[in-house]
Amino acid sequence: IDALALAGEVLAKTNRPEDAKSRFNRLVEEDPTSYGVIENIGYDLLEAQDWEGAAVFLELAADARARIGAESFDLLYNIGVAHFQRRKENPDALLTSVEFFKRALDIKPNEPTTILNIVRAYVVLEDWLQAVSWGERYINIKPDDADGWMLLARSYSGMGDKEKATHCTSRYEQLR
Repeated sequence: IDALALAGEVLAKTNRPEDAKSRFNRLVEEDPTSYGVIENIGYDLLEAQDWEGAAVFLELAADARARIGAESFDLLYNIGVAHFQRRKENPDALLTSVEFFKRALDIKPNEPTTILNIVRAYVVLEDWLQAVSWGERYINIKPDDADGWMLLARSYSGMGDKEKATHCTSRYEQLR
């Protein structure tokens, strides 16, 4: 397993992610508890802002963790971040980011930063109904956060609800 892990790591760092993914899939098949090697590479890529590479390796690690019942909030959250950052080159990445943020919330249901990131994704997607729903959830948890009120105002405005948009804008102005 060590040789397979080393070979996969070299491939990942030499911009051959598909070859590396293939090797790491074999590693996970042989020993799902070896997710740490894959996860570390994913976090290195995340730190280097290689969003696509990070998403690939962190997802592999998440799959391995799921096989042994060791899901991680931080891992799922960071996969969501990697996909969110890929939104300009791949618009579908926003929906994928929401999917991973929601999976992270299955572990920590009221984690405010994760909820706020879901609101941001829905605002970018202009899915106003979802943005309002998640925005309301967020301000119930963080009622004194100006950013939450600003996003909620934008969401209500997008829905055409000027009264609620005005209320949220007023609250935003009070808090900033």
